[in-house]
Amino acid sequence: MQKMIKPSLIAASIVLAISAQQAGATNGYAAHGFGTVQKAMGGTAVAGSDNAMNIATNPASMSMGENNWTGGLELFVPDRGLEHSGRAGNQNKPISEFFPPGTSGNWAPGDTVGVDSGIDGQVLRANEKKQFVSPEGAYQKHIGKKFAIGVAVYGNGGMNASYDRPIFSQTNKTSINLEQLFIAPSASMKINPRHSIGASLNLVYQRIDIKGVDAFKPFSRNPNSLSDKGVDSSTGLGFSIGWQGKVLDRLTLGATYRSKASMGRFKKYKGLFAEQGKFDVPSMITIGASMKATPKTTVALDIARINYTDSKSISNKNNTAGLQQQLVAQNFGVIPPGTALQGPMLGTRLR
Repeated sequence: MQKMIKPSLIAASIVLAISAQQAGATNGYAAHGFGTVQKAMGGTAVAGSDNAMNIATNPASMSMGENNWTGGLELFVPDRGLEHSGRAGNQNKPISEFFPPGTSGNWAPGDTVGVDSGIDGQVLRANEKKQFVSPEGAYQKHIGKKFAIGVAVYGNGGMNASYDRPIFSQTNKTSINLEQLFIAPSASMKINPRHSIGASLNLVYQRIDIKGVDAFKPFSRNPNSLSDKGVDSSTGLGFSIGWQGKVLDRLTLGATYRSKASMGRFKKYKGLFAEQGKFDVPSMITIGASMKATPKTTVALDIARINYTDSKSISNKNNTAGLQQQLVAQNFGVIPPGTALQGPMLGTRLR
């Protein structure tokens, strides 16, 4: 005899499914550059100073550049979706492997259990919302010969996947929409004619809307604050510090650190995200170089590391084996149906 559990293994696949994103256009959910000029340069900016939007990457750039302001509007048309390569029943295991020796239940020797995700072998598109508009703007001004001040307003990133059918729900279409806005008042100072330092205060606003993931309710300590609750928002603070130096006449180096932005909780979705709804913006380290190859040609290279482990809702370690075992146990009468599942759960922080 073989029984099927449906849905199962969904806790292990939620990140792949609801955050299906354009891998070539972003760094995780973060943008690969801030503003159209940076994107045209492949996201390089930490050693540049020709545009006020460089404040978003390295506030030290203000002292090395001229007074200027910039504004832009970006139209983003990503292609999103998922492909499931499995097939129903391909993870058959003897039921006895799920329980300690001697455990009894309503199965016979040799019975197996299979897994059916409900989307095995399918290619699903997530493009119900097709276009996204993102504005940006920045301004910088010198105060005397040593100091400069400015401000940048920009979208840090986000993610959207809007499927045309339920995936983690029996009735509601599955979708997620996350948006993050940074406002960064900044100041910089020239240490000497060739080197500058700078800092920004990052004021962050984010909002989220999630639908069609109510199948995860058995895994949550707050099942009524998990799905289809409408738009929720939170605010938070962080900072950036940076250095820029003209080490040779045609070569400039830069380095910057952006701290984690500690965010308020998404109270409507405290049953889905770790730490009762926390969704912190991860820290980021960037180093790079910019070389003036000719008067009209600049060659630049940045290396950036985004520390997604700063945010438990993105990188929380979650071993779902115990939960799978309990689903099997309920299905085969080892524990009563409806018993609250224990162990790693959505909406908690694992230690």
